[in-house]
Amino acid sequence: MRDVDRAIGVMDDNISRLTAEMESMNEQDRELAQVYLERMKQMQSLFQFAQIMIVTILARVTELESGEVPHIEIE
Repeated sequence: MRDVDRAIGVMDDNISRLTAEMESMNEQDRELAQVYLERMKQMQSLFQFAQIMIVTILARVTELESGEVPHIEIE
């Protein structure tokens, strides 16, 4: 989790820095920067999804280890 949190933070920083620098770029560089911004945002979304999955899996493992079995009703 620490590594996932760190990766998300690094992407946040880089997105902020690139966004701030875009104002001083020429149009061609700005277009390229926009491509990189989209890629970083997609990667960030993937890492956030991974973070949710890790938390969910760890919670489930903790439930099973504690002997708690969730009650599931089937209709």
